[in-house]
Amino acid sequence: MNKWKETISILFISACFIGIIILTRTQIKSNQELVVNLPQSTKLHILINGYNFFEEVVFSELFEHKDEIVIEKIKDLFKKRKKRKSNLQELNIDYTKPIELVQIEYKSKNVVVLKFNIDNLTEFDKNINNNHLPIFRIKENSFLILNSPNKNLDKIKEIFKTNQFSYHLKNDLSKQVISRFQNTKLISKSAIQFDKNKILIDISSDLIDNKHNVLCPRGFHFSTSINLNNNLPFKSHLAQIIKFEELEYISLNYLGLKMTDDDLVPAVPRFEAICTYKNSTQADSLIQRVLYEMKAPIDKKEIDEYSLADQRIKFKQLDSNQFVISTLEDDYKLKNIELNPYFTGNPRNLILVENAGWKGLFLELIPTFKATKNLLDDNIQVKTKRTGVKAQQISITFKQKQSLHELLKFALNFI
Repeated sequence: MNKWKETISILFISACFIGIIILTRTQIKSNQELVVNLPQSTKLHILINGYNFFEEVVFSELFEHKDEIVIEKIKDLFKKRKKRKSNLQELNIDYTKPIELVQIEYKSKNVVVLKFNIDNLTEFDKNINNNHLPIFRIKENSFLILNSPNKNLDKIKEIFKTNQFSYHLKNDLSKQVISRFQNTKLISKSAIQFDKNKILIDISSDLIDNKHNVLCPRGFHFSTSINLNNNLPFKSHLAQIIKFEELEYISLNYLGLKMTDDDLVPAVPRFEAICTYKNSTQADSLIQRVLYEMKAPIDKKEIDEYSLADQRIKFKQLDSNQFVISTLEDDYKLKNIELNPYFTGNPRNLILVENAGWKGLFLELIPTFKATKNLLDDNIQVKTKRTGVKAQQISITFKQKQSLHELLKFALNFI
């Protein structure tokens, strides 16, 4: 996983800097139709139009913002990279062409592959023979396996060479496209576009017209159907107890953390959620097992209530496979929607901390917390609206800030 993150991070930053050179090349046509060949076991396909995206990032940072902090962080990053041998240049990536991420299922496990067009085949073949990366080539395309052992290399290569289906995609170069498949059928497509002070996510899906009872939004709200099955990215014991793979739908309001005076449980999240499972699931048993696994001191106060530190955890079984769980003082309220997923509210609630006192000073010393707090200020607002039959749009508005610049500042804190 760490190698995956590092590869994507280096790819992002490197492309920003070589963007000026790339811009002198001939662009590919806008709104072209791409025919992408994918293995029949494909679950997820992400199309990254790096050319236009990095063009905007480069010119925005060099000629508009001229943010000295951002520029210094990027310079420091490249100084560190010079001290270590990098395989990125040896990959000979053609940044003028779209880059793809493909998630396939192989032996009931997820395999994520980075696919890109090779700029110089001769150089690529020469370099790759001296490289120990899990990578292979099919004609002018290269495939870098991000999360699977080298021993599966030949088998995965065979999957990408045979028994494939064609995906016809009209590609708007100003957008990044995420497509989900089930048995080679397209079940949803999301197009992400970065406007000056907005991020717009246009979604088309058969699931949008389905009616759902969700929590009336407060704090930061999201409701979404879930279809993990065997695609769970982590296999912890806690995840097995919560039965993530059986979770079918969740509606959640999150209002931040509340600090306590209990050293064993220093903080309790302020939230309410409706969880719907595919099979019969009892809230009481699940909550007990989760808290026991976390070694949290609990005390059952009522038939439907636990005490955790100085906070309450309430639950209500709605039917055999659905329940409500909450740490809020007042009761939940429901509404009916035909949006899926449904996001709304102020994401600042994600890092809101109540009753922090002197502990809040330590949180401010954590770079990632401070960076997240700077990003998620009161100027950000998230909304979801219908835009057509089986179509909707999620908008993330930065109001007085520019979205790409803020995201770049944020991302540099994690590299």
